[in-house]
Amino acid sequence: MSSGVKLDAAELKLTLGKVTARLVEGAGLLYEAVVRTAMETTDAEACSLYLEDRPPDGGEAQTISMVAGAGFEKHRVGKASYRRGEGLTGTIWKKGVSAKYDSTKEVEDPANGWQGKFNRFVKDQEPAWVCRSLIAVPLCIGEHPIGLLKVENKRGASHFSKEDQALLEVIASTMALAIENRRLSEQTSRKTLSALDEMSGMIASDPGRWAALNRLCRSIVQTCVELFSAQAGSLYLEEQMGNGQPARRIRMVAGAGYEQYRIGTEYELGEGLTGAIWQDGAPRKFDSNDELRQSGVWSGANDGIIIKRQPNWVCSSLIGAPLRLGHQTIGVLKVENKEPAPTTHFSDEELQTLQIIASIVALAVQTTSQMRRIFDQGIRAREVMHSLYERVENIIINFRDVHDAILAHPDQSPERRSVRLLNVVREALDATKRRVNSYRMERAQQRRELLDVEQLVRGMGDRIQGTLLQDGIGLVLDQSPDPVYVRGVPSQLEEALHNLIWNAVEAMEGQTEPAPLLVLRVTVAEDQRGWVEVSVIDNGCGLSPDQQAQFGRDGSIASTKGPDRGLGVRQAYWAIAFDHGGNLAVSSPPRGSDRGTEFTARLPVEPTGLFRLLIIDDNEDYGAGIIAAFDDREDVAVDLEQTPDLLRNLLEAAESDALRQLSEYDYILLDAHFESGESGLDIYRHLQAQGSQLTEKILVISADPTDAGDVRVYDKISIRASISDVVNNLRTGRRPQ
Repeated sequence: MSSGVKLDAAELKLTLGKVTARLVEGAGLLYEAVVRTAMETTDAEACSLYLEDRPPDGGEAQTISMVAGAGFEKHRVGKASYRRGEGLTGTIWKKGVSAKYDSTKEVEDPANGWQGKFNRFVKDQEPAWVCRSLIAVPLCIGEHPIGLLKVENKRGASHFSKEDQALLEVIASTMALAIENRRLSEQTSRKTLSALDEMSGMIASDPGRWAALNRLCRSIVQTCVELFSAQAGSLYLEEQMGNGQPARRIRMVAGAGYEQYRIGTEYELGEGLTGAIWQDGAPRKFDSNDELRQSGVWSGANDGIIIKRQPNWVCSSLIGAPLRLGHQTIGVLKVENKEPAPTTHFSDEELQTLQIIASIVALAVQTTSQMRRIFDQGIRAREVMHSLYERVENIIINFRDVHDAILAHPDQSPERRSVRLLNVVREALDATKRRVNSYRMERAQQRRELLDVEQLVRGMGDRIQGTLLQDGIGLVLDQSPDPVYVRGVPSQLEEALHNLIWNAVEAMEGQTEPAPLLVLRVTVAEDQRGWVEVSVIDNGCGLSPDQQAQFGRDGSIASTKGPDRGLGVRQAYWAIAFDHGGNLAVSSPPRGSDRGTEFTARLPVEPTGLFRLLIIDDNEDYGAGIIAAFDDREDVAVDLEQTPDLLRNLLEAAESDALRQLSEYDYILLDAHFESGESGLDIYRHLQAQGSQLTEKILVISADPTDAGDVRVYDKISIRASISDVVNNLRTGRRPQ
């Protein structure tokens, strides 16, 4: 984003969910949906959408025309048109860079291109109109601007904020793709927007969820393979040199299909097809193996890795796009072998879509890197906080010792008023400790989710397996036969496990005898069934007595491999012990072995049960979308009722069967307005009047939520876009905000 502003993750997730849902549902009135969404998102008085006038011969467009408007801009629809570089609109379109003007003086500055050519169409209808502030954002497919989106006059403020500009820039890519896809079939358009919605969700969801970069990259590649009906996909990222030095190599960090065998392979700048895309920053498309071989950029240097496992493999079609941030290329995204291969190939529209996705992926990677730095800073902040807690507790203990000594030896005490003063101090310190403990508990509950430990460890094993194979390290997953759940912050537990694993890998670096082996083991503690143990075991060099003693003191080790090694162990220790109420122990060598190290994280088990959700809504597609979101979740069951009959029966006759049936659900989503004319909102109010406890588990939802006075009505589009987070919060008794 050119504005460089960091957006609130929760707000961004909610906005992107609304945008994609509205663009899909409003496909028949797409342009109107675009301007309405942009105007509501930025709280503007007006919005206008301009699109380039493409010549029939397919040449470069020279004019841009207004196709939709809202607010006072509706008066210029079909009338305003600019040549490239003409007026303020044509100038911004030509530059291809967003612009923000905070006053009428800035807007009407001729140096910015302003001419006021079509202002009369607004003035004729609204004589008092004046443009006080403005944001204009190009709608781009790759680097090509196909149009321009403008919002004007911030409501209740003199001008728009930088956050408004950044948010409009983020959603502009989604809007551009939606507009471009009007030329595609409805099925292809919906499929593409759905994938783009998923990509946007990856960026905007709780950043901690994607703190493990490999997890994010793998999900992106798998989504692309499914979207383009491809046999394989791969994602390469440049290897940062540090100290501001430019990267010299690009490395595959994620692969799907047959490309997973090549995870870890590297290319220099300009080397092979991947290196060429990285160097040129331009997309590539090949429709056959012959075309690829004759391109002059193909090298086939690492094809043997795939052929060894699939002797008949051949690359029959391919599209690749650079990951660009401004003018910088930070990686390459590729998909290969369009199904059914080798008789088909990727279309030009699919290459354009891949370019859009690559731009979003670049933003996702940048966001994840920022979160990693924030996480590292957070570790240091937590250490300071825990040190502060210890000091406060020591002060409390010291005061109590003094106080008790005075009471035990009255003859040595000061005057009685001093004893009374110490009593007051003791009460104050007790209150301080209660506040400290309360703050600890509040922090412990932040962003916590119900996590399947088996799935967490298995996912980590799947992600690192390719890299371990490249390093000649064997991997064994030894897991409990039954699912075990804990409640925790996903990013912190993933990072803790990641750090312990790579500490083990470092301990086996360069080892040939015995063959390096990593074991990830999940067991339910035999002595206490309320705890689960996750062990990371290696057969490497082991820890010295001094290192084990140091770990016992502060949870850290000083690695013999170098001053920058072993640092992740302390981070894991703090995350497990202090942020999740667990314990991290070390044994070197492990039990029953004569070499290596075993780190065992013990975490409290979270009791679980089936969460049942009922949707009462006559929009079948809405309910089906929520049901599909939990297809792979065994702990959530979703049912759909398309009429409010159950609730109506409960009102009319206090029917025991209806009450029993509804009481089986943990929460109910009730549509405020049915197409039949029935009002879910009125039914909810009647239940309230009866004093029904059922209202405590009902969320009233509406596509057009308005202030209902005594009843909170939730935006059903936002609920669907973030339904997984909504359910996770409801399980802990937290309603949506």
